[in-house]
Amino acid sequence: MPDDAAHRPPPDELGHPDLIVAMREEIERDGAITFARFMELALYHPDAGYYRTPERRPGRGGDFITAPEIHPFFGITIASQIAELWEFLGRPDPFVVREYGPGVGGLAYDIIAGLHAHHPDVVPALQYRLRDVNRHRMAEAMAAMIEVGLDNIVSVEDPAREREIEPVTGVVLANEVADAFPAHELVWTGAELRERWVTWSPELDWFAWDVRDLSPEVIATDPTGWLEAHGIDPSGWPEGSRIAWSPALTGWVEEIARGLQRGYALIIDYGYPAAELYREHRLEGTVRAYYGHTVTDDPLRRIGEQDLTVHVDFTRITDAAARAGMTSTPIVTQGHFLSRLNLGQLLVELQQDPETELPEYYRAQAAVFRLIDPGGLGRFRVVALGRNAPLDPLPTGFTPDDLPEALRI
Repeated sequence: MPDDAAHRPPPDELGHPDLIVAMREEIERDGAITFARFMELALYHPDAGYYRTPERRPGRGGDFITAPEIHPFFGITIASQIAELWEFLGRPDPFVVREYGPGVGGLAYDIIAGLHAHHPDVVPALQYRLRDVNRHRMAEAMAAMIEVGLDNIVSVEDPAREREIEPVTGVVLANEVADAFPAHELVWTGAELRERWVTWSPELDWFAWDVRDLSPEVIATDPTGWLEAHGIDPSGWPEGSRIAWSPALTGWVEEIARGLQRGYALIIDYGYPAAELYREHRLEGTVRAYYGHTVTDDPLRRIGEQDLTVHVDFTRITDAAARAGMTSTPIVTQGHFLSRLNLGQLLVELQQDPETELPEYYRAQAAVFRLIDPGGLGRFRVVALGRNAPLDPLPTGFTPDDLPEALRI
């Protein structure tokens, strides 16, 4: 069933020519590709994928600003949670922090600085590992770490060269990583879920959508059964409702579990628990394309030159974690998480420091409000997963909101 939502973009919005050719050849060979495969090629093609190219873009690929880039307070606050988790584990030495998708290492630097400043007992045991598919970014990150004398703590893990991930004792950190795993686009027809495939249209001389049967990868995960098991009945959805479905996301959670002998994972991203995600306007589809600090819902343009994301289903994360033998905290907002960890106190201390200049304080104040804004970054979700490690009592970032009024922001 053809889907007429596609159109040919203007010449300057087509994208990377070699990647377009590679996609077209695969489509012509196989008849169509799933959107998950399209997303995989657009983001992770070894030569032209958005996350694999040597060009360094400001922000997340130059297309939007992530929390670590807003202010060092973000990383310093996360450092407090990591230090507490080290205590929960009985102060292990070595203590590994494995960060997925670290870019050029800005968040890693702020976390290490926060540990040095506020939790120095952790530092002698600390091993910080950057895990990323982009070797260019990793080379830049390590060059920066060498320059500031942190290469004795920081190292790189190259997933392309590893057969199996090494099990460690420590903390896995993933900030705005889960939303970039390839996802299938499923459509509710009024009677069943079907799938949007990407084809090549001779009339458009460009990519197009075609609604077909579910791919084998999707069938194997039984999305209808999973939804119904979690109290979600697709039969109540409007016809044409679309959801993103990512077996790769749950596969990644399983990888996290394999990589933890004992420890925790902290996952921070834009998304919702399933009961919130699959309802109302979000059933119009949650695939988003980011380019030049603008957002669209058209992924079939600027191939390899725009970021592609999907809203994260945090219930699927916790469900996959349980199957992998992990326990989970409640899913909380980023605003709650950072506030419980006394992000506001950092602002108070900055204000009370006689060496703080007024412009510096105002920048920090604006950053703090942006990080916890319930209409922006503050509505990101955070969950902690534990493997062979206690989650009772809860880590501070996930405890109920009983902050004194003076520390609430």
